[in-house]
Amino acid sequence: MIFKKKTDKLEVEIENLMDNLVLVDPASDDYAIIADNLKRLLDIKAQKQSKIRGLSKDTLARLAVIIFEIGLITNYEKFDVITTKALGIIPKVKL
Repeated sequence: MIFKKKTDKLEVEIENLMDNLVLVDPASDDYAIIADNLKRLLDIKAQKQSKIRGLSKDTLARLAVIIFEIGLITNYEKFDVITTKALGIIPKVKL
């Protein structure tokens, strides 16, 4: 049984354009058109991959600090009463 790697249509189109780019004369107008299309597809691929990666390091660090602050407040609550105004120091997370 042969296992085929699942290929993305975008990847296939990029490979086709790269193959065509090698065959075309660099001085022709077709070369510029193919290169422009290839650049657009590579930009789309980069945007697609950035959406997959998810949260940035800054956002993850901010979330870690907020979770730590919540832990401190709940730990303090075991020993003493916290007024509702103390919860205002925790920032709202914007993703």
